[in-house]
Order: sequence, then C-alpha cells, then structure tokens
Amino acid sequence: MRVPDAAPPAAGATTAPPAGAGVAAEAEAQSELLADILGQLAALSETGPKGTPAPAPAAASELVEALPVAPGAGPRLARRRNPFIIGLWVIGPLLAVGGAWLQMQAMSSTRSYLGLDAAGEQLDMAFRQVLWSLTPSMMAAGLTAILGLLFWHAWHWRAARP
Repeated sequence: MRVPDAAPPAAGATTAPPAGAGVAAEAEAQSELLADILGQLAALSETGPKGTPAPAPAAASELVEALPVAPGAGPRLARRRNPFIIGLWVIGPLLAVGGAWLQMQAMSSTRSYLGLDAAGEQLDMAFRQVLWSLTPSMMAAGLTAILGLLFWHAWHWRAARP
C-alpha cells in the first residue's frame, strides 16, 4: 500500500524546525521547499492549459522591438483622491463655521427672566453653558484642520515638483 505524500503547506504558513535544530537544518529545509516549488513551476511552464505544449517564450529583445514605446508615453493613471482628505475638507469648515454660528446663537438668545417659567430658564441657561463650552473647541478644531490641510497640500505639491 502506498503512503500519500505530505500535503504542501498552506499559503503564508511556515513550518517550524524541530526543537534543537540549528540554522543549517532550517536553511536546508527551506532550500528543499524552494527547489520543490521551482520544479513544480518548471513543470507547469512546460505544459499549457490541459496538457498542451506551452508556446516558447520570446526573447526580451524581440518584445522591445515589437513594442517601441517612448518613455512616459504610456497611459496616464488617473489620480485617485484620498477620501480622508475630502472628508477633512468637509468637516473642517463645518466645524469652524458651525461653531461660530452656535456661539452667536448662544449669545443672541435672550429671554426675560421674570420667574414665570423657572424650569425653562434653567434648561435655557444649561444649554447656553454647553454651547459656550463647546463652540471655541469646535472653531479651533475646524481652523486647525483647514490649516493642516493647507500645509499637507503644499507639502505634496512641493514633492511633486523636481
């Protein structure tokens, strides 16, 4: 009865050498594995799909002569925009303008406190305190994001030029 060969390791899997094995044993195991992989690749390159003979590879010089292309004449890849930078360009001005608008709303909402609605007055004052606490930070974060983006764009603009 024939004993099946060990299955090849999964992609990305590593095999650890036995405990106490030296660096030489590990190097030998890796070279055997590499030789086996190269042998399998050579067998695959000799036959095409479904056992048909593979076409002979063309020499590199033939490929260069067949496809003369001037440097830089290839298709230009479209520059992809960074979605995080776009998001920061949206959030930065929203924070700055929104913070300023909320600050103005907190300052301009005046009520006459005659003691007729004590619960409403307390809620209104608490809301104003929250707005007065948050809006300076919102405006500072928005302005910092805008300035940071301007420096980021300047850095990348400068790096793109020789």
